[in-house]
Amino acid sequence: MLTVYSTRRSVIAPPGTHVVVAAAPPGSTYEEIPLEPGRVFALRGLANDLRLVGAGTVRLFLDAPLKCKACKSEWATAADLKRHELRTHKGGK
Repeated sequence: MLTVYSTRRSVIAPPGTHVVVAAAPPGSTYEEIPLEPGRVFALRGLANDLRLVGAGTVRLFLDAPLKCKACKSEWATAADLKRHELRTHKGGK
């Protein structure tokens, strides 16, 4: 279980906590990172972290992610990576 807690001034997530996007409205981003289903990224301790976790937008990711060779983004499964390559890099390879 992923625990993110808030103080009066900020939200704290353990450094390097990797999460995977479960569901997000189209066009949503976390800083500059597009929130696409299956995308893996590290929480940065921002105020929005608590909302992302609480709403079920992201969940804890403990496995080794797969990396896109073209843009170095990280993905939870081979299917997620392939979908990204097809949409973003016109087939990847």
